Amino acid sequence: MKARKNWWRWLVGSADDRVSSSVIDILGHRYDREKQQAMRYSQHAERMRYPQFREALLRIASEEEKHAGLIEGKIKALGGKLPDVIPIF
Repeated sequence: MKARKNWWRWLVGSADDRVSSSVIDILGHRYDREKQQAMRYSQHAERMRYPQFREALLRIASEEEKHAGLIEGKIKALGGKLPDVIPIF
């Protein structure tokens, strides 16, 4: 299979077209997953007995939050609305 040189343009259409809602949907799904992962790591950290493991999980949760923040910025830049994140218990 031949790789597309302008894959982004292929995905969203030409530069003159309005950004496809499917791109925003994909980003919204990724945002939701990153936020949920951050919640999971934080919840596991609360139950962690050893402080070094707790700190490691909290660092990972922080990285997941950063990823979600980057995706949030892209969604807003494209004119999309952030999805409601379903809390993890």
